[in-house]
Amino acid sequence: FKGGHNGAGHNHNDVGAFGVAVDGREIVGDPGLKKYDLDTFGPKRYNSPMLNSYGHAVPYPDGMLQGAGKERSAKILSTDFTDARDTIELDLRDAYTNGNIRTLTRRLTYDRAGATVEVRDHVVFGRTATYESPISTFGKVEKGAAEGTFVIVRETPAGVKRLAFAVDAGGTKWHVKEEKVPNPGRTEPTRFAIVLDEPVAEATVTVCYRREKEGSVK
Repeated sequence: FKGGHNGAGHNHNDVGAFGVAVDGREIVGDPGLKKYDLDTFGPKRYNSPMLNSYGHAVPYPDGMLQGAGKERSAKILSTDFTDARDTIELDLRDAYTNGNIRTLTRRLTYDRAGATVEVRDHVVFGRTATYESPISTFGKVEKGAAEGTFVIVRETPAGVKRLAFAVDAGGTKWHVKEEKVPNPGRTEPTRFAIVLDEPVAEATVTVCYRREKEGSVK
């Protein structure tokens, strides 16, 4: 789980990002580096979706990317760390420059006992707006056995690893948008986004990840 701000050295604009690994192999996470060029450390740095928030696993509210700089930060609203479970809730509103965002929180829970990671986003807009909750992966995303479930399959040096996830948008209709993130000269990650069908005034999107068991998603 990542909070912090977007003003660090060699920064990517990814406040609120997270990663999920299976057997020590990352399945969902940071898309990594782009091939350095003249724009990498210049004024056009964040034109690249590998460096701006579009290519990362952070909210995309009202078509707005996160801004750069220390003021574009997360505030910690609450924490609860135990041997069995870690939970942190972040206020991500200040990471964006859009004044239409009234509330934007992300609660991340790692349940060791249940071997799950849950990411819950809650957004409130001043006027209705679009909302996407994406992930970044180098794996292949397949549909699961049940409605609203998926499986990420990634080949690693340690064998094929599989991570299941289920989506709950609280009754709001949604669809998925899958695309390759341009990364010239390097492997292109997949941006897999949960996209609400219509502009909303308020929404909650929860995605729960777990190791796939016996070839099915439950």
